[in-house]
Amino acid sequence: MSLTPTQLRQFLRHARQCLSTLEQEQHADLAFNHFKHYWPWLAARPHAAEKKILLGFISADGELATAKVLEWVLAQADWQLALPVLGDQPGEMTCVLWDGQTPLQANRFGILEPQSERGQPGLAIQAISCVLMPLVAFDRYGHRIGMGGGYYDRMLADLRSLPEQQRPWLLGWAHSLQQVDHLIPQPWDIALDACITEQACHHFSASYRSSR
Repeated sequence: MSLTPTQLRQFLRHARQCLSTLEQEQHADLAFNHFKHYWPWLAARPHAAEKKILLGFISADGELATAKVLEWVLAQADWQLALPVLGDQPGEMTCVLWDGQTPLQANRFGILEPQSERGQPGLAIQAISCVLMPLVAFDRYGHRIGMGGGYYDRMLADLRSLPEQQRPWLLGWAHSLQQVDHLIPQPWDIALDACITEQACHHFSASYRSSR
């Protein structure tokens, strides 16, 4: 019997929460090594802005740790780091630049976000070069499901009208145990270009494959 999206979320969230501290650390180190191997290609992608922007996130709920990736981006002279900030309305989320120094506070879901940026105008998604995507499950086609709130779906909605070369790169970030055989995409879903786990960097985008 196949699981419903709600059942799948519950099952995989529990599975990643059950990873030991040592397993979490090992997975984060291995995934970060894949990220560094992937970085030269990602950094070489053209973008109109003088500085490229990676939209990251602060991991929680057993997610694959993002700390080393965020530190790496902050150390790159020609890159800036942004983080998502929830709005007051359901499903509302903006992305704001973060310098690594601005204090963080927990939002209503317990996820850390920049404290002083709440209520400030956010960056347009078109200004982002790469989105590091949290997820609960992904499949071999690059389809993903998140926590079910639709925050990223709403934020990325404007991308569907843009040519692929003008879209930010969508890079999933997950434990390998979160990979499933097949997910049924919704009409509003935008597939990942790649997804990094502790085991590998899985590539879904034809533009990446053609450049190798």
